[in-house]
Amino acid sequence: EQSPTPAVLKFRPVTTVHLSLPPGYRIESLVDGLEFPAALSATPDGRLLIAEQTTGKVRVFRNGALEAAPWLTVPVSFGQGFVQELGLTGILVDPEFAANGYVYLYYTTAEGDGPRYTTLVRYRDVGGRGAEPKVLLRIDRETERTHVAGGLTFAGGALFVGIGDHENADLAQRLDVVTGKILRIDREGAPLPDNPFIGRSDADPRVYAYGVRNPFGMSADTATGLVYFTDNRDAAGDAVYALEPGTNYGWPVERLALVEPLLVYEKPMGLAGAAFYSRTELPELTGSLLFCSFHFNGMLHWSDVTPG
Repeated sequence: EQSPTPAVLKFRPVTTVHLSLPPGYRIESLVDGLEFPAALSATPDGRLLIAEQTTGKVRVFRNGALEAAPWLTVPVSFGQGFVQELGLTGILVDPEFAANGYVYLYYTTAEGDGPRYTTLVRYRDVGGRGAEPKVLLRIDRETERTHVAGGLTFAGGALFVGIGDHENADLAQRLDVVTGKILRIDREGAPLPDNPFIGRSDADPRVYAYGVRNPFGMSADTATGLVYFTDNRDAAGDAVYALEPGTNYGWPVERLALVEPLLVYEKPMGLAGAAFYSRTELPELTGSLLFCSFHFNGMLHWSDVTPG
């Protein structure tokens, strides 16, 4: 099915949208045999860690092959009927991995027969496997099947975490809860001292921006420090944004126009998985943000983004 044409809006960065790859570029299958691969992140020693949403396994792809033994398996929990967006949805290798061995996982789980919750856990690579878990975040808010998000990225030494509204849209406008927010924390899960709502009695100090619905994709331009994220809205308005501190991104939908996106779609696209490409091996893509569409068979979209 053909992707709907996006409406491009002006914002501080100048954006050019592409719905096809440059001449001479192609997409090839790298690995198969995976169960719902929802996110991936690479280690500096050449491993690709792939998060399987429904099994809770972190699979290892190395030297052209998928290893049989997972790096780690976490106990994921789903809703009734069908999986949709729950499970293991976020993974990020720390930019200082060579020194600290940290990998961050974002997933829904439960303790025994208790209620389901969403958690961000930091693990350490020990002997090529995940160990030494440390819980950085726990969201004790049950969600039936959607809107947990799990976009993760580092910028300026801080960890950014995209958290969905957990199917309760009005919470996205409340600063005292973390759902419907983007958090900015350190490697121990603590707020950064220059976060925009530090010192306010009505706000969680970890909150960096609010009014988001389902920010699955997040990535940073390491040269500029600018963070980009995707947000899945309702019937229309799936969008790509530049992240700014203290900003209200307008969800629920009646407040959608508070911030103009870099890119907004007229039909639901299910935007997921974002990666800013700053390397030069693929020169036509240098300086581009790449992201996927869940609703259109994983179709890859990409944009040239130049800070203004």
